[in-house]
Amino acid sequence: LDLDLTADPFGYGFSIAGGGASRGPITVSSIEKDSPADRIGVMQVGDRLITINGIALVGMNLDDVCKMIRESGGHMLLHLEFDVADGVKPTSGVFDVRLYKNTTSLGLTINGGEGDGMWISQVKTGGVAYRSGLVECGDGLMAINSVPVGAATLSEAAGMLRDSTDIVVLQICKKERQADVDVDDAVEFTVELVRRGRSLGITLNGSTLPGEPIYVSDIREDGVVFRTGALQKGDIILSINDKSLRTFNVPQAVRMLEEVGDRVQLKIQRASKRSYSSDSDSQLSSLATASFPSP
Repeated sequence: LDLDLTADPFGYGFSIAGGGASRGPITVSSIEKDSPADRIGVMQVGDRLITINGIALVGMNLDDVCKMIRESGGHMLLHLEFDVADGVKPTSGVFDVRLYKNTTSLGLTINGGEGDGMWISQVKTGGVAYRSGLVECGDGLMAINSVPVGAATLSEAAGMLRDSTDIVVLQICKKERQADVDVDDAVEFTVELVRRGRSLGITLNGSTLPGEPIYVSDIREDGVVFRTGALQKGDIILSINDKSLRTFNVPQAVRMLEEVGDRVQLKIQRASKRSYSSDSDSQLSSLATASFPSP
């Protein structure tokens, strides 16, 4: 993990221990609350310092490393090593993850709310959630500390995470990710459509959770897509105007289409042999279907 750390008037806010041939690697021994090291959200006690400003610390004693930090001029580039929890990682189902909030941030971002479902949209490398080895981008978030978040707004759920104490229990909904299309038996291509104020005339289908394929389930005869013959039912949309849909669900993809201009560029994946699933999320969430009308 590479960190760009800038000191405040009180310093960097972390202490180190170890060093030398007999005492092992230089490690972070403590982190001051609300310090630069704490606010960055990914440094933790026990992390191993490998380099400072490109200089390897192997074999150096503690005093020499402390001197390097004091003489760094208030800015350092650190390379750290850390261990990720080793255990059984569920590939699907609903389960609880206990996170120990030993820094200001859990190192994750949530999205959704108000009927769209709640999910993990980003997991910061090196953060608390990342090191658990159990939380991934696209996982559904069902509850925080036993409080369901299905009906919560995004700000309410974010407040629950911020206000939580030292231990945060997340109820995670994870679906085993299986490609609806065999990549070895599929083609990818890009199409550009010019609407001129007309409807694309397509219906999108897929999961209410992100990370699942979003595909064309219907093409209306009065729309631009039907007249061009560019798309087929079952085509998976990978991106819209170069914006990947990897972390999007159907309602978000539809909103994106509504906000683009007259020219729409779609990256498409199509099975060479027609094979796609319309019930990819029957266990974990309801399917979302949305037509794309004229703007």
